[in-house]
Order: sequence, then structure tokens, then C-alpha cells
Amino acid sequence: CAIARYLAQQIEARPELELLVPVSLNIVCFRYRCTEADRVNAEIAVQLQESGIAAPSTTTIGGNLAIRAAIVNHRTGEAEVDALVRATLAFGAACSQNGESENN
Repeated sequence: CAIARYLAQQIEARPELELLVPVSLNIVCFRYRCTEADRVNAEIAVQLQESGIAAPSTTTIGGNLAIRAAIVNHRTGEAEVDALVRATLAFGAACSQNGESENN
């Protein structure tokens, strides 16, 4: 639960990310802020899984697609959370740019 709270703090510290619900246990639901956010966040989740960095799922909160990270492995620490946040930001920037160029 402490690592989930750490993830929430890292999300709240970055304007590109949005924490969608308060963290009370081990689950953190968040999203990358951009146009076409549902498409971009779905792609981020796939890229995180395929890269092996993290294995989040997705869920819908208030009609918005969210990346859902459930911290269940006792070996997950701040370094893994930091890697998840860095990758989310990188994948999000790349996905949102790709979508913008496709729409132009």
C-alpha cells in the first residue's frame, strides 16, 4: 500500500498525468492527459505490457479509460514505480504525437 501511495505521489507531481481516484489500498488508476486520451491510454497500457516494464490493466472511471496498476508483488519498490512513470510519460508523448500527425 505504501508503494501504491508513492505511485500516486509521482503521478500527482507530473502535469501530464492525472490520478483518477484516491488511493486507499494497492490499486492506482490514472491516465496520461492529452487529446484522444482513451485511445492513447489504451495504447500506453499495451506498450507497458509488451515492454515488460509493468503489467497494468485498464478500466473505465467516469466514462474515461484509465490505466490500472495493482501493486501486488512484495518486491515492487520505488525503482519499479519510477520506471513505470518514466515509461508512461515516454509512451504517452509518442502515442499522442502519432495521433496528432495521423489527424493532420
